[in-house]
Order: sequence, then structure tokens, then C-alpha cells
Amino acid sequence: MGPRLATRQERAFERSFRRHVGDVYHYALGVLSDPLDAQEVTRTTFADAHRSACVGRVKPDLNALLGIVHEVCRQRGGHKRPGAASP
Repeated sequence: MGPRLATRQERAFERSFRRHVGDVYHYALGVLSDPLDAQEVTRTTFADAHRSACVGRVKPDLNALLGIVHEVCRQRGGHKRPGAASP
């Protein structure tokens, strides 16, 4: 029964990836304004979400993914205060 459960979890994660990868990328792009950084953050977000889903901590839904991408962007220094001048 273990392999079947893992397969079901993997399929659910794959569906979530296909459904939400664009949303996660566009969020990261909006925060970071750099397509390459946004791609890297998107990869990191889904890798983190996959690890969390494998141990049952996070379901791969859009709210969870947006929480992860928000944190990854914040760690990269991507969130700036509104009206803050760029260097």
C-alpha cells in the first residue's frame, strides 16, 4: 500500500504543479522584476513544496504555494516597501 500512496501523492503534486506554476512564476516576477530570478524562485518554491508534501506537512494548493513563494522572495530581499527608491 505504501507505493500506491506515494504514487497518488506524486500525481497530486504533479497536477498542482501544472495548475499553479504560472501563478507562482508571475508572483515571483512581480516581486523580483527579473525573469531569471523568478524562474529560480519558482523552482525553489516547488522543490520546497514537494519536500513538505512528501512528509505530509503541506498540501500543494495555491495558498500554500503562494506562502512559500512569498517567503522565498522575502529571503532573497525581493520585497521592497512601497515608494522606496531603487539604488
